Amino acid sequence: MAYTVTFWGTRGSIPTPGAHTARYGGNTPCVAVEGSGGGKGGRGGQLVILDAGTGIRALGRELVERQNGAVQAEILLSHAHWDHIQGLPHFKPFFAPGNAVRIWGSRQGTTPLEAILRQQMDPAVFPVPLDALSAKLTVQQVEPGEFAVGTFRVQAMRLRHPGTTLGYRLTPAAGGPSMAYVTDNELGPGGHYETAASWRKDFVAFLGVWSCSSTTRCTRPRSWKSTGDGATRRSRKRWRWRGTRA
Repeated sequence: MAYTVTFWGTRGSIPTPGAHTARYGGNTPCVAVEGSGGGKGGRGGQLVILDAGTGIRALGRELVERQNGAVQAEILLSHAHWDHIQGLPHFKPFFAPGNAVRIWGSRQGTTPLEAILRQQMDPAVFPVPLDALSAKLTVQQVEPGEFAVGTFRVQAMRLRHPGTTLGYRLTPAAGGPSMAYVTDNELGPGGHYETAASWRKDFVAFLGVWSCSSTTRCTRPRSWKSTGDGATRRSRKRWRWRGTRA
């Protein structure tokens, strides 16, 4: 199965608009993975959204503009730190009846994911509570392991970061190359992962805030890194990568 990866936000911690971030954009993390055909996500294919930083606002507006029927989206949250969820209240498909959004992610300690999302949209800090959304919203709590999201098989692994943070590997169920989304992962000595290195075999998207060292296999700070071919720059300061059948 062919799919397209679009980077709508690549920054960490806080949005950084301005000329100095024009190359990769100033929005916080949001990556859209869109399969071809068979579903409803704007282009007629499966739509999976990785994280919901401020980049999800522009994605939501485009989904509504090109909408052909109801928007159905799956959102995988790596964790609940603010830069990864702060765009959710501004996701336009939330505010139209008939749309359906399912949010996947882990609990933080003993606090369920849904409770965290409700707190972010509590009337004390945001004017529209979660219960007032017009779209159908489902919150699905996940643990490290394998599960299915639409036409993708997803493998979740625990990362090295405060709280519970997950990296995701998406593989088309019908066959084709995998992609992995690994963000807020503190690299360096002393780390241990139960997942084999082959987990990231086709395409990997990292989010990096600090300077790279020799352990990260890069020579200067990058907002993302690809280990596969085919990354091309498009308009609106986004990046796309098209995965095709191997």
